Amino acid sequence: MNQQRAVTGDQTAASPSEAQLHRAWYRAFCVGSLSIAALIVGDMSARAEFVEHKTRPGEAVTDGHAARAAPTGKNASNIRKRALRQELASAPDSSDRKIVDTTTSQRTDLRELNKRHGVKGWNIPFPSYSDSLLRDEGGWRSALASAGFGFQAYNIAVFEANMLDTPRQVPSNYPPCTSRYSQATGAICAGNQTYFGQRPSYINETIAWLTYDMSRWGVPDGQLMVAGLYSAGNDVGYLPNSLQLYQLAWYQTFFDKKLEIKFGYVTNTTEFIGTFVGSNLASTFGPSGSIPIQLGMSISPTPSFRTTWHVTDTIYNQAAVQRSLPINSVTGNVIFDEALTNPAGINWNGPKGTGELFIDELGYKQPASPGNPQTWLRLDLLYNTSTFRDFSHLPANPGATRDGNFGVTFLADRQLWQQDRSSPLAAARGLYAGISVMYAPPEATGISQYYEGRAYWIGPFDNRPTDMFSLVAARNVVSHYLSDATNRFSGLTGVFAARTSNSVTATYTAHLMPGLWGTIGVGYTDHPSLAYFKTEGPSFNVLASLLVNM
Repeated sequence: MNQQRAVTGDQTAASPSEAQLHRAWYRAFCVGSLSIAALIVGDMSARAEFVEHKTRPGEAVTDGHAARAAPTGKNASNIRKRALRQELASAPDSSDRKIVDTTTSQRTDLRELNKRHGVKGWNIPFPSYSDSLLRDEGGWRSALASAGFGFQAYNIAVFEANMLDTPRQVPSNYPPCTSRYSQATGAICAGNQTYFGQRPSYINETIAWLTYDMSRWGVPDGQLMVAGLYSAGNDVGYLPNSLQLYQLAWYQTFFDKKLEIKFGYVTNTTEFIGTFVGSNLASTFGPSGSIPIQLGMSISPTPSFRTTWHVTDTIYNQAAVQRSLPINSVTGNVIFDEALTNPAGINWNGPKGTGELFIDELGYKQPASPGNPQTWLRLDLLYNTSTFRDFSHLPANPGATRDGNFGVTFLADRQLWQQDRSSPLAAARGLYAGISVMYAPPEATGISQYYEGRAYWIGPFDNRPTDMFSLVAARNVVSHYLSDATNRFSGLTGVFAARTSNSVTATYTAHLMPGLWGTIGVGYTDHPSLAYFKTEGPSFNVLASLLVNM
């Protein structure tokens, strides 16, 4: 999560006090300590289970009373199976067998519940019921499902802090912040924060979903879904504080699942392009491509209508029209301006000058299976009818605008080595590589080019088959019209504009236990803010995040 702010803007925000900074550090320390503790406990549990079920031939196996040699030879597997059956049969009331059967049945039931009641329409896996803290304890999910409902809630907490000896805010010799929106744009004014992590920064986001199964009324795969969002943090330029609608949508299929439709108030960043490393929602760091968001793609809910045509089992084409995020509004930060002008998330229309965004994605998606590595290719075309600022007229006419803008993105991911071919679930383990290329015209787009290369390893350890290590290198290219206009007056203003921003991020995402994912890592960026002061310097951020799925 390395979001670049707009270069222009003049907005104010009071800088945090020492007490606030101490509280931020304390929160980060607590989250980090809990994450490390959970990782240790999860690893110990996984190791214990691994030792119990994967004992090597000839090793001593202790059952608490006596040790015996594990059978060896070509019939060892059959001998162990017969022994297990005998132990289960001789157990009082067959309680051990009941535990095994109940666990297997519960997992099967949760998977079935997830197929019918889990949120539909995402292009990455939605957090599942089987990978949740509460699962179906006491049968509460089953009780909801019997009435047609499904419920899911997850929380994502993210923390970043620069570890280099560089300024934590804009120096006091710069002009004071005179606008209440300075933090939203990272304006170069005394005491302001110019990028996420410059001083200890955090965000916390909770999303709760309620679904209703319309297939019980004869609608093929039909689902009605509603979701609410609560977000809070100490850098509103990165993510605004809000309590709002997150989704209100209808989904169904036609022609034996060949055609999907989804419409309503939708966030299309989880429906198109697929920027999460490893298609994992818990992997929150690395990619920093903002061009789709600059072109108005909804990261907050906007009215949208989408269709997906499955041409074959692997080739698909999906298209959508949505109300754009406000492109040329109060601050120029489209995420902040959407929250500012649409705080409840229910506005049908945007501010003046807001038009429609048209999206089309042609893709090839082959899931991993034994002997068949995973491949995902996707090409997206975007066109927005909104009014954009025209940077080509800077600095002579800073208020110049133009109607319409377009962009193109291409992303590709390929499994290079399949580590485990023993089952369809295990087939996803292995080494992957991917690239991203994004472009939009520099005349109307602040960051007009984005290039990314990534390598990641899913399931690096046998006893942690869903963990992931990732390494991401990214390059953002700033509109030369915008950077040239800013740098022309830097001798007078002391404000400079980067022409490029390059970053490298290394993270490890651990599946600590069902429903709990933790990520730790580091990230280096040479120009962490696109508009910067002379002594700002690079950033070397420590990164941490925690995803809790209820």
